[in-house]
Amino acid sequence: KVVGFRYGQYSSGIDRVGSPSVCKNVSDSMKLVVQHFQDFIRSRSSPWYSAETHLGCWRQLTVRESRLNHLLLMIAFCQGQLTSVR
Repeated sequence: KVVGFRYGQYSSGIDRVGSPSVCKNVSDSMKLVVQHFQDFIRSRSSPWYSAETHLGCWRQLTVRESRLNHLLLMIAFCQGQLTSVR
């Protein structure tokens, strides 16, 4: 699984995601955040969200960067499928 950009719309049957590592319009600090987040969620047992089945927990990461190089992270996490053990 990859944290990155969706290549197209799911309604068009496209559910692939590509890494931002080669995108010139994404700063190195944003790429580093994405890599750390990807490593973090790969180490967890919580399932990734699937737009096809509407199941899973990790749904979306949004990263924004200001002109002053401040980062804003927004994580969309659906906890409805978690048990108290997780």
